[in-house]
Amino acid sequence: MSNSNSLTTSTASLRSLSHRCDKCGYSTLHKNKLNDHVKYVHDKVRDKRCPLCDAYASSNTSHVYDHIKTAHPESVSSAYRYG
Repeated sequence: MSNSNSLTTSTASLRSLSHRCDKCGYSTLHKNKLNDHVKYVHDKVRDKRCPLCDAYASSNTSHVYDHIKTAHPESVSSAYRYG
């Protein structure tokens, strides 16, 4: 089997294992990632909150950290300021 046939077979195998969103077609190999996608993108769940203010919430923890770095820079230690 040539490399291109092998790649095509592997890609087709991955597609058959994927989980697909019924609402938009997003697909992933992991069911928990699909559940997260539906929860955050379609259901608009914002369950990660800024611990310093009530003004910001996100579905993504790293977005909360970015908010803290920009909105509350005085609360960020220098070790995390440039991360």
